[in-house]
Amino acid sequence: MTRPIDIPEHVWQWADIFTDEHRHIEDDRELVARAYMLATQTPAPTPKRGGLTAHQRDALGFIEAYIADSGASPSIEDVRQHFDLASKSAAHRVVGELVERGAITILPRKARSITIVRHNDDVSTAHRKSVEA
Repeated sequence: MTRPIDIPEHVWQWADIFTDEHRHIEDDRELVARAYMLATQTPAPTPKRGGLTAHQRDALGFIEAYIADSGASPSIEDVRQHFDLASKSAAHRVVGELVERGAITILPRKARSITIVRHNDDVSTAHRKSVEA
């Protein structure tokens, strides 16, 4: 189904995730009631303000380049290998920081679900060239 023009993209993505998580609910009224409860009772997390660190810009640039090249988002293991990190938990931390900053989103319990939220104009051309090479 295509998104109606009057519904913002981020709202449409939230609705898609919400309906996927609650697909077991067959009654439309219950689904709408649960969405209303979630929207009115749980304050939406606000991303941290401010720019990205150099390492975060590099990570975001890698993710953007990976998606552009392969058409799919990188796995945590891809991030770990690219930055030569010692563990997957270190890669999770890097990706988590980008989520906190509002630069990307990740679908819970879904592999390769990183989505770029905002375009990164801060990615250095040196990094882009090193990724392209």
